[in-house]
Amino acid sequence: MRQLTCQYCGETFAAVRRDAKYCSRRCREAAWDVKNRDVKARNDALYRKRHPERIRAMRRRQYAKDLEKSRAKARANYYKYKDHPWSEERKDHKRESDKKYRAEHSEQIAIYLRQWSEDNPKAVRAIQQRRRAKRSSLEARAQGDATAEQLDARMAYYGYKCWVCGGPFEAVDHVKPLNKGGSNWPANLRPACTHCNCSKKDTWPFAAAS
Repeated sequence: MRQLTCQYCGETFAAVRRDAKYCSRRCREAAWDVKNRDVKARNDALYRKRHPERIRAMRRRQYAKDLEKSRAKARANYYKYKDHPWSEERKDHKRESDKKYRAEHSEQIAIYLRQWSEDNPKAVRAIQQRRRAKRSSLEARAQGDATAEQLDARMAYYGYKCWVCGGPFEAVDHVKPLNKGGSNWPANLRPACTHCNCSKKDTWPFAAAS
């Protein structure tokens, strides 16, 4: 057995053959890829074209292995290329590509969104709350925001019951209305039933409406 140095990774390894160059099959294949970049690029492109579903499944498995690491990597890539010269040029292309994808896969997207909504009711509630606030003409003046966790903690504080009558939690109420200077901070949000939320409207304080 001879002690040789791998020509790819630089590690020392034991080998019988004097002309051995690599410590493992992985290093041998990696070295070939480096020397034949054009051939590898063509082979990879052909494989991606022939096996799109297999590649998507592999990427989903890799992403699911470590969600935090995968999300951190995605955020890093976003900020890395956000101001890249070609980022503006590709926006129109991506917009058209997304539109085409949504048109071709409308049923799959609808099924996925329904399932996601059932699995994440707290996040759906927070999204609906933000949408209602954005539809208001006072959104430009309204301050603050509430995450799904903050909104759920606020609703849990009141036992998921209407803070006025104690009925079932059906809507998120701005205690101080937006047109009276209220905010979207969690402290200004409380659970309410549909009847009380509609009856209160934009009165401040609520006692003034009774």
